[in-house]
Amino acid sequence: MSLHPLQSKDARTAPAYPVLSVQLGRNLVVQALGVTMVAVVGLTVLPWTSVLIWTLVIVAVVGAEDRCLRIAAHGGRLSTAARRTAPFLRIAATSVYALAAFTLIARGSPGDKLFAFALISASVVHVLMRYYRSPMVLAASLAPYLFILGLIAFGLGRRALQQGHVVSAITASFTIVMLAVQFWAARAQLSSAWTELVEAKRAAEERERAAEAANRAKSQFLTTMSHELRTPLNGVLGMAQALTSGPLSDIQRERVRIISRSSESLLAVLNDLLDLSKIEAHALELELVEFDLGELIGGVVAAFRPLAERKGLAFEFKQAEGVLGRYRGDSPRLRRILYSLCENAVKFTARGQVVLRVERSAGQTVFHVTDTGIGIHADDIPHLFEGFFQADGTLTRRYGGAGVGLAVSHELTSLMGGALEVSSVLGEGSTFTLRLSLESIAADAAPEAAMGPGPAAEEQGAEHRILAAEDNATNQLVLKALLAQAGIEPVVVEHGRAAVAAWEDRSWDLILMDIQMPEMNGVDAARAIRHRELETGRRRTPILAVTANAMTHQVAEYTAAGMDGVVSKPIEIATLFNAMERAVATASPCGSADAAISAA
Repeated sequence: MSLHPLQSKDARTAPAYPVLSVQLGRNLVVQALGVTMVAVVGLTVLPWTSVLIWTLVIVAVVGAEDRCLRIAAHGGRLSTAARRTAPFLRIAATSVYALAAFTLIARGSPGDKLFAFALISASVVHVLMRYYRSPMVLAASLAPYLFILGLIAFGLGRRALQQGHVVSAITASFTIVMLAVQFWAARAQLSSAWTELVEAKRAAEERERAAEAANRAKSQFLTTMSHELRTPLNGVLGMAQALTSGPLSDIQRERVRIISRSSESLLAVLNDLLDLSKIEAHALELELVEFDLGELIGGVVAAFRPLAERKGLAFEFKQAEGVLGRYRGDSPRLRRILYSLCENAVKFTARGQVVLRVERSAGQTVFHVTDTGIGIHADDIPHLFEGFFQADGTLTRRYGGAGVGLAVSHELTSLMGGALEVSSVLGEGSTFTLRLSLESIAADAAPEAAMGPGPAAEEQGAEHRILAAEDNATNQLVLKALLAQAGIEPVVVEHGRAAVAAWEDRSWDLILMDIQMPEMNGVDAARAIRHRELETGRRRTPILAVTANAMTHQVAEYTAAGMDGVVSKPIEIATLFNAMERAVATASPCGSADAAISAA
């Protein structure tokens, strides 16, 4: 029967060999100390030549075993042979140790005998801890010690019988039996514990793999749903913007405004859910850019003051002296937080006012949004920033909302290294305070050039060569309708390969490139165009990604492919024209297309 430890019945549920987890360095030090002590004690009993021979033999055996264990731990083509050899070397080592212990017991003083028993005990424990999962290896390794202990028990029992002490004779034999039983029970417990540990580890790894797979599936689902939901929203919002540029009656204009507002609300909920999921997956990244705080605040006030006034509320903006200016930070996320706070303030206030106040305090930029609304109960405040939490179930029907805006705002604030606080009195109103450490940019730093209107397109009298690659028929109509407001009629192709072919056929002022398209996607198309530009020496054509996939890592991929900017869907007309103007101006500052876009 093989003495290979892999023959253990536990091998089916545990890693093949336990030596892989042995602390080999510490084990070697302990054995070296044991060999030294045995050699020193042995000199008091045996000639030094015998002790030297014993020492050389045990050092060779222990060293060979240690080498095998290290080879097995590191793997490789010799690991299997090393695993098979190590148990035989351990059996040889225990035999050599047993010989030393037997000699000390037979010839030594009482102190030497005590040391011999200590040596046996230490070696037994050592073997047990290493080979408890392999009964055959364990039994063979311990056989020399059991033989010695059996001889001692036999001698004691024989002497007791000669003296007429039958009970003492039985006790000597019973002691050896009990030792063997207890030892084997300890082996079984260790083996069971090891198996349970391995199974628990395996189950934990399986759960981790399942969680990672679920997270990947969730991310893929969110990416897909983001694209699929933004595409129809792009049609609704785009056409609503196109309608507002034409002649409408007051009733029609109000209806279009409702369509736009409802679509924007749906888009805001979608963005909240996507951001919350990315935050939970630790996949949300900050985008630090320079921005003008005055412009950002002006946009917030312009968005919510009309809504407040329609409810008969006053919407005031107050600023501390010198607080406005240019800063570095994640301006889109800051705008998102302020929108959420102001939206809630207007939504939950029936009379009175909403005040947005900005100041600097302790090196931080502090935003206060105060309202005279319904207030928040003290018991609900600790849960206010939890996802999908509603202070009162009836509020969902009365005021609407998914209960994720504040949760997302709180997480975004934490991600930006700030704090979001709330104080409220039920029935009197609430104040939300946002504290952020925004880096202030020097006053003399050159701001980005403002995008003012240029000469009218008609005055340029030139054709505007805009290529749009878009596979979705609705999005094609949206692009045409929006660009028509600038007097631009784009040439539309349905996939990236056609876009590359169109670029080969003629020159263009600008290419608007969708990302997810059949035959060739937008990223590959942009790479192909940039590669051909290098080969042919043609002027660089500005390329804008127009896509619903505008997460941070995706934008980085577009930039790496050679694109000059990103316009996310649903398309906001001002954002589209600003991005087009920047891209065209970079390539040809005096071009006719630049002027036409500016005029729009």
